[in-house]
Amino acid sequence: IEQGEANSILSWKLDRLARNFDDGGKIIGLLQRGVIQEIRTFEKSYLPTDNVLMIAVELGMANQYVRDLSTNIRGGIREKIRRGIYSSKAPLGYINEPRLRTIEPHPLYFAKIKRVMELFATGQYSLTAIQRELAAVGIVGNLSNKPLPLSSIGGVLRNPFYFGVVLHKGEMHQGLHAPMISKKTFDEIQVALA
Repeated sequence: IEQGEANSILSWKLDRLARNFDDGGKIIGLLQRGVIQEIRTFEKSYLPTDNVLMIAVELGMANQYVRDLSTNIRGGIREKIRRGIYSSKAPLGYINEPRLRTIEPHPLYFAKIKRVMELFATGQYSLTAIQRELAAVGIVGNLSNKPLPLSSIGGVLRNPFYFGVVLHKGEMHQGLHAPMISKKTFDEIQVALA
């Protein structure tokens, strides 16, 4: 618009045009100077001759709505985690159950990964050996179809989710999901990793 390639905006609602007051102010300035000839929404058209106070109020309300929504979503996620509900993509060996909105053991991979984690806990296997064990039981990259990277395997082995807790921003909460391994096995894995 500033380069003269367009002079109007077509939008569902005015609040879709600005994420913050800086964006809103820029749009109002362009409209007042006539660089934007018209903003047309489903409900109304805005012209350079219109009172910009109403546009500023609408954009301000939209900005506050976005800020409140963000705060409420973060609060909701925090509360779910405190109750032990994991709110992300299920880790390797688990699946997201969409109907119940829970994390459940993967019917094919749960037992296989558990066995491999218990092998690593003995301290007799390297990460490379574990990589081979996982590949041997069919646990490979989804897209590459190659053995999992060692960094991914290390991430799995360090994840406290597997002994039944949910880690969020440095805080651990007892999870509602079925643990794959015991806390003792997890601690043995950490020693083997060190």
